[in-house]
Amino acid sequence: MKRSRLLLLLIVANVIFLSGCGFKDIDKRFFVVNIGIDKPDDDKQKYKVILKLAIPTGDIKSGDSEFILVEQEARTIADAVRIMKSRVDKEFDFSQAKVIVIGEKMLDQNMLDITDWMIRRRDIQKIAYMAAGVPDAKTILEIKPKSERLPSNSLFLTFGGEGSESIFTVTSFLFDFRRRLYEKGLDAFLPVIEQGGKDLFQINKLAMFNPDGFQGFLNPQDTKFFHPLLSSAFIRRTSVTVQEEDWEFVVDVGGIQAGFQVNEGEKGKVKILVNYEIQGIIEESTRNVESQELGKIGAIVEKEVEKKVRDMLSNLQKNEWDPAGFGLAYMAQRFDNEGEWEDWRERLYPNATFDIQVKADILGTGFTH
Repeated sequence: MKRSRLLLLLIVANVIFLSGCGFKDIDKRFFVVNIGIDKPDDDKQKYKVILKLAIPTGDIKSGDSEFILVEQEARTIADAVRIMKSRVDKEFDFSQAKVIVIGEKMLDQNMLDITDWMIRRRDIQKIAYMAAGVPDAKTILEIKPKSERLPSNSLFLTFGGEGSESIFTVTSFLFDFRRRLYEKGLDAFLPVIEQGGKDLFQINKLAMFNPDGFQGFLNPQDTKFFHPLLSSAFIRRTSVTVQEEDWEFVVDVGGIQAGFQVNEGEKGKVKILVNYEIQGIIEESTRNVESQELGKIGAIVEKEVEKKVRDMLSNLQKNEWDPAGFGLAYMAQRFDNEGEWEDWRERLYPNATFDIQVKADILGTGFTH
């Protein structure tokens, strides 16, 4: 009995001791809301790490978000963080680091090395948003929108879809970006954050990767029509502009949904079936539109969207980018034979044909006088 009591006391004492050493009160922590990785100025170093630290305030007002940027160059990200700790009076807390920004000059580096530290840290969320910062991560982290009540809250709302809804804004999570770097037939991408004016962000294109690393940027028009391929659900809030001879009109798209199927045709050639469904109303027109014209307008919209989607897919194919996962869908239907992946990448995907089907349902002409 005495031994049992002694053992119990030792366990309780050990728990209290560990709690006292490992736990920090909230007023003794700096909450890291953003992590930035830039190219260092010192050629002997490998990374410039920037941490955006939120400063808590008692009265939260619009445009009153306060933060500190701490930066350090080092050979490893872990060393940079430890050196930065010596310059602040509170412990870093990474549990709220929801956006990780990679500077443009670092995009051609090994992304597996850059994300290794983030994946291994247990206090960094694997659902943190990943993005590319142009011209660099520090410039992006310094932006302070006047509407922001909490540091970096505007980025959280944008990528989370809780604030502005834009088809140009594509989300990339840390876990998914890392998976795409490893997965054959599913290329990685990062949404690009640029300065869109004083105290404003602009997110409307993608940084594209393939197995050889960073390859370039996908333009806004192609980003717009690529985004629906990433989700089986309807993506809301976009528009389609159509020029038909001397008539120009804009369709307010309330929902757009896309999907694809990869089939092997004759002589070993691949055909990729792609379908888009669109619902919307006339938002703007240079002439009066009657309700009986909706079927005709739908056919015109289908033709226009088919052209835009074909241009986007041709651009992806020409540059050997496969962010939609056509290669993964192809290999999922077959045995993992040696050389199958190389055959897809070198012969099948470059010569694949696209069969694009678009269905547009125009629901109304909008309000007219």
